[in-house]
Amino acid sequence: MKPFHTIAVPHDDILPDRLTLDVFAADLWEVYHGHGPEEYRDPDLFFQKTYPTEGRSIAY
Repeated sequence: MKPFHTIAVPHDDILPDRLTLDVFAADLWEVYHGHGPEEYRDPDLFFQKTYPTEGRSIAY
């Protein structure tokens, strides 16, 4: 299997070497306490940058 970043074009905010572990995988404990990347603390921003995939249902 090829790494995802070799077959999909990342968002502009990811391209300038911003793809760090804290952006790629949320530390939900930090998010719960209001810390961590804005992408995970702001629900509107999170869902603008997150795409549901088959096999999971999301209730809004």
